[in-house]
Amino acid sequence: MPYMVEVTSPAKCPEVGETFSYAEHSGCPVLAKASEETSLSLNFVSYGVDGSNKTKGSELTYYKFVLPNDKAVQVNEHFLSSFDDEILFDDVALVQATVNQHCVSYAPDCGDKQTQGDTAIIGRTVPASLSVEQIIAGDISGDVVYAGQQESVEFEAIPGFVVKGLDIDGSALPSYSGEFAGGLKASGNSRVELDTTLSYSELALSYSEPEPGQHRIELDPDSLSFIKDQPFAETGLNLPLELTIKGHDQTLGVNGETTLADADDKLRFGYLTLEDLELPLGLEGKMPTHLNYYSTDTGTVAEDTTFTYVLQPSAVLDVPDMPSPPLTLTVADQSIEVSAYDKAWSGKVSMEVPLWLQPHKDGALAHPSARLNITEDPRKRGNDRVFNRREVAR
Repeated sequence: MPYMVEVTSPAKCPEVGETFSYAEHSGCPVLAKASEETSLSLNFVSYGVDGSNKTKGSELTYYKFVLPNDKAVQVNEHFLSSFDDEILFDDVALVQATVNQHCVSYAPDCGDKQTQGDTAIIGRTVPASLSVEQIIAGDISGDVVYAGQQESVEFEAIPGFVVKGLDIDGSALPSYSGEFAGGLKASGNSRVELDTTLSYSELALSYSEPEPGQHRIELDPDSLSFIKDQPFAETGLNLPLELTIKGHDQTLGVNGETTLADADDKLRFGYLTLEDLELPLGLEGKMPTHLNYYSTDTGTVAEDTTFTYVLQPSAVLDVPDMPSPPLTLTVADQSIEVSAYDKAWSGKVSMEVPLWLQPHKDGALAHPSARLNITEDPRKRGNDRVFNRREVAR
């Protein structure tokens, strides 16, 4: 009689007692769907004893294991009375088969010569399907986004979905949790797409599990950006955001749709306007800036006086015809400060700004510029000694 009978474990399954990891063990075969009743095909290997008669020796290729009784083999908690038994799998879990210590079928009264058994993980169970149980519409903080901004879009409510696994009867599965739901995160299985030509980036997802079996799949705001190329009028951001989860691991996939933002949230093509400045000799002044955008159409310009922007002190200023001695120009929060200068001079001043603040000029994006005129005979506006002039498309 054999010394030991083992259940064959597929190569991709974890060892008994080892934690299931989807990345490592996704190749462990799917044997059933939750709440499915099915029979399994089990494979066994038998061994003789080694020379000491205390441990297993060589494989017994001639021996075919026959089920000796209804306590010899069990799958999870189910004892097999026949290899054709149908087993009900209630949850998403690993499937473990055990050969218990037994007397072989042809020697039922073997005394202390019982054949040793073994336990192995032989596969796993999965949901029958997935379901989108809840959709979360997005809501953008401040209601305004400017195309070309490098910072992440800030949301008061991040758009997303709550997904659950279902058994074959359509009941939710709390056991579809943790690493057993790792297929949701596996490359290419879940994705979202934004129905617009104004965003070119590949959107990423974030995953959390507030409760067992309840998977919250949200847009990763860091992956969202909007194209700034050709001018466009202010447009709404209540755009369809479509979720697609492909079928995987023999589980049916699912689709869902929400909106990126609400009806009050807008996307704008914005740009910075730098004002012209005329200064008398020996006086200091400022070249203010303004945040403008195209409102109802690209021929209608409006000013945004509520959106906060701050210019970087390190912003590069370009003065092509810099006089000698050079002008002293300093970038402040929302202006260029001009120190007093004692010689007459007139020329262009431009300032490098981030993409989202660049105006569109002559068919391309450019840096804002304006004219600085230091003169002995300045124009005056009432009692003013400094004259500013704004050109919206400068």
